[in-house]
Amino acid sequence: TIRKQIIEIFHRLPITEALRGFVKDILSPMFKLLTKENEENALLLLRIIVEYMKQFRPQMIMEVREFLQFVHNVYRQKASALDQIFLTKTFSHPTLTINEIDLSAIIEQICTSVKLIVKKIQNFPVQSSITTDETTNSTSHIASDTFTILSRASHSVKLLAEFPVAIVLLYQLCRQSLQAEFGELVPLFLRYLTLQPSKEQKNDPKFNMEIYIEFLTTQAKTLSFLAFVGKTYQEQLALNSDLLVIAIFQLLDGCPPENVQLRKDIIVAARHFVSSDFRTLFIPHVKRFFDENLLLSSGYTARETLKPLAYNTFGEFFNHIRANLSIEDLQNVLYMYSKMIHDSSLPPTIQVTSLKFLTNIAESIRQKGSEKSRDLLIHVVETLVFKCKSLPKQCTHLSTTSNEKSNSSTISAVNEVDVTTSTLNELVQNMNDITNREKELQRQQVLIHYNGYIQFITYC
Repeated sequence: TIRKQIIEIFHRLPITEALRGFVKDILSPMFKLLTKENEENALLLLRIIVEYMKQFRPQMIMEVREFLQFVHNVYRQKASALDQIFLTKTFSHPTLTINEIDLSAIIEQICTSVKLIVKKIQNFPVQSSITTDETTNSTSHIASDTFTILSRASHSVKLLAEFPVAIVLLYQLCRQSLQAEFGELVPLFLRYLTLQPSKEQKNDPKFNMEIYIEFLTTQAKTLSFLAFVGKTYQEQLALNSDLLVIAIFQLLDGCPPENVQLRKDIIVAARHFVSSDFRTLFIPHVKRFFDENLLLSSGYTARETLKPLAYNTFGEFFNHIRANLSIEDLQNVLYMYSKMIHDSSLPPTIQVTSLKFLTNIAESIRQKGSEKSRDLLIHVVETLVFKCKSLPKQCTHLSTTSNEKSNSSTISAVNEVDVTTSTLNELVQNMNDITNREKELQRQQVLIHYNGYIQFITYC
């Protein structure tokens, strides 16, 4: 408890220039304690290290090297403990007090904080219902205590989620001196990204979904770190390229549909790889990559929120690899972008961008000279004709909707005016101001959509 309070004092201490001369004296024990502390204290220690290193940027090569070795050991241990990480563990000892329990054995089994229920037996003399020579009888009164057991820092899943942020900062400060040490983490991280619970574990009633989400979060942040250092360690990534592709598909497939932010982080990290020289690794898996259910999941919120990001990722990837695609792959991409053009929920800018990709697809199909090319090119023309036919209806509907919104908002705004205290001139002026503002807003909204559709027709 005293140690935790001291750590919290350092965490809340304002980071000012007066501390510059004491930075190494403060951080040196922090690095050492990090490897020995429990989960709660270790999270505070890591945040202190990140804040002080970011502010003062001291050169502490030995301490950073030991920290990277600790990170290396933690990631390596997770592979061997995968069968125990995701299970909900309950610890209850009905006849033992907290002092009689072997806590070290429990701590070795957990990767996050758990509740420990200890039931102790207390004997109280109670008057018997039958009067005999023995005036008292003994019964048992059972009470229970609940304790929170914290996991070790080396076993904590929450701490794993904080490691990539700290490693990025240390990489920026010490990469010249610790180039080899950072390089050793790359294949280790790639192997860690491929770790997933089995179907039997997911179907287990004791499967802990919260720990699984935390585990996926650590993998997403680890993937972001690899995207950050990908240009520097291309050789290490190339040697384990098969693991990279497997990891990205596994993360997208395993991410729950309702966790939109986590899926977005995975897509953003994957986008870095498909925009770099590693894009060729995904060509054999292009059919799976262009599967909307894989990238966007089946969740409504995820699909509506991540559509622009996902489709832009599709487009960037296609522009770089279209020459390597077969006619069947081009057909799948064509149908997907044809559907996007007719999706009225997408902004006009995204639809215009989709049209650009559609023209690129048509050019690639023409160059293939396959028997299917003619039918696919006719499909492109039909898509453009149907879209041009629907534009007047969409613009008319947009204008009508804007007028209805303008009228309703004007009425509500007029109702807010205090009629009893306002003069007739003030009421008229207020109505004119509201009408002018609504007309201007309506005009801007319609212009934005019309401009988008005009661009659309221009590309047609």
